[in-house]
Amino acid sequence: MAAVWVSYGELASVIGDEMARVLCRLRGGVSLHIPKQATADAVLAPFIGLPALRALASVYGGLTIAVPNRRRDEPRKGQVIEMLEAGMSARDIALQLDVTERYVRHVRACARPSIKQASLFDF
Repeated sequence: MAAVWVSYGELASVIGDEMARVLCRLRGGVSLHIPKQATADAVLAPFIGLPALRALASVYGGLTIAVPNRRRDEPRKGQVIEMLEAGMSARDIALQLDVTERYVRHVRACARPSIKQASLFDF
């Protein structure tokens, strides 16, 4: 299932600017499943608090959202390619390098050697 893209403004209007900044800093650029019921033992509860998690669950509960990436570092294409070649997942690369999963998938698609179609004249 595809993630629902959520803008920073939408996120901040639901959980407040401070908690939106925290969430984007911790999980920006990756998809995140929001539980239908907010509980103290939920993964996000220690980071954004139960009130913010309840607010998220009331709007996005049961959905997977794409958390906005508010970081502004230079893309690390070379590092992404090396990590892909090492077998790392797009999610792990995105979290480690502070880029988006979408960027990692784009780099993977562009870095694949293109398959050359055989010409009839080659035979």
